[in-house]
Amino acid sequence: MVSRRASRPPDSPRGADHCLEAELPGVSVSLEGCLYFIDIAFPHLKLAIEIDGRLHEEDEDLFESDRWRQNALVADGWRVLRFTWRMLKEHPEIVVAAILHACSQKVTLL
Repeated sequence: MVSRRASRPPDSPRGADHCLEAELPGVSVSLEGCLYFIDIAFPHLKLAIEIDGRLHEEDEDLFESDRWRQNALVADGWRVLRFTWRMLKEHPEIVVAAILHACSQKVTLL
C-alpha cells in the first residue's frame, strides 16, 4: 500500500479525515495528463479505496469529479471500492474483509 499526500485536495471527502489521522493520507495518480487523488491505493494491484462522506451527496461538483476520477481509473484497469464514512464507522470488519478479498483476487487483463 502506498500513502503520499501532503495535504487533502479539494476533491477528497470529509470522511477521508480518518486517513490523515491514521497517517494514511492517500495517493496521487496521473492518468492521461490529469492528476487524481485516491484516499487509499494499492498501485501494484491497481486497487483504489474511496471513502465518501455526506459532502458527496450535497456538493454537485464533488459528486461529478468523483465520477470522472472513477471512470478514468477503471478505464486504466483499476478496480475501485467505495465505502461511506458510516460503513467504515459502523461495520469496519466488513469493509476490511472486502478490501482484503479484493487484494487477494488475481486480476487478469483482457
